[in-house]
Amino acid sequence: MHFFSTFFFFLFSYYIKGGAFIKKNIGVIILSISLCIVFSKAMFTTYKTSSVMSIDGNIYILQYGSYISKDVMEENTKKLDNYLMIEEDDKYYVYLSVFTNKENALKMQRNYEKQNIYTYLKNDYISDEKLIERIKKIEEEIKDVDIKEVNKKIINELKKM
Repeated sequence: MHFFSTFFFFLFSYYIKGGAFIKKNIGVIILSISLCIVFSKAMFTTYKTSSVMSIDGNIYILQYGSYISKDVMEENTKKLDNYLMIEEDDKYYVYLSVFTNKENALKMQRNYEKQNIYTYLKNDYISDEKLIERIKKIEEEIKDVDIKEVNKKIINELKKM
């Protein structure tokens, strides 16, 4: 865009002054166009490689339930091996797993259903790049491993926060 506006300015100047302006200032014109190209390239390269653009914060959460009473929550989670409880707005939310890959989340959800544990799959977004990278790393490690073991690692990572 800057290139075209600069080019238009010089053509307009050439038209008005009969070409004398361009002949006198050819060095400045070439320098201006060159700098415009260099800075534009640098700006677009930075934009493309920005960490904001490279990290996808989409996550898939298996929620077991939400409770008003902590006692009821604790009673209902006795049969669970591994879970994460978060207190928010005077409610207790119980999460069984978090994934960045929807297929892994659905696989884990089916695994829980076989055990008669029913969950709600939620899609959410988080901006913590380090957490997302840790979850993705764990998911990569588990491609050929038992999904239960992966879930345990992810929940343990979340509990560290």
